[in-house]
Amino acid sequence: MRKTRLSILTALILVVVCVGIFLARHYLLGADIDGPRGRSSWQIVLEASGVLHSDDARIVLSLPPDFREQHIFDEHFRSTELSHRPAKKSGTSRREVVWKSSGMEGRQPFQ
Repeated sequence: MRKTRLSILTALILVVVCVGIFLARHYLLGADIDGPRGRSSWQIVLEASGVLHSDDARIVLSLPPDFREQHIFDEHFRSTELSHRPAKKSGTSRREVVWKSSGMEGRQPFQ
């Protein structure tokens, strides 16, 4: 019985120490646990405009990979004329977004 209590007490102490370390890191570094975003981060804005000539026309945008030291944060897409669907190419790790007409017929300008 004494060994069980000692094991439980040791486990509780380890949990308290780990939670303390986590809270200290979060307090000191804020939301950026891996370090502050600064000169090594980029904000990229892509704007495109044109005219879709057919009802089944699509625009495919290849996205950058999210791996190793390159991570994508706060990625979002917006268009009032086109609807989008994020997709992943089958068999590869490449990501893409497929934009298509939102139901209007004929030539449709987009931005």
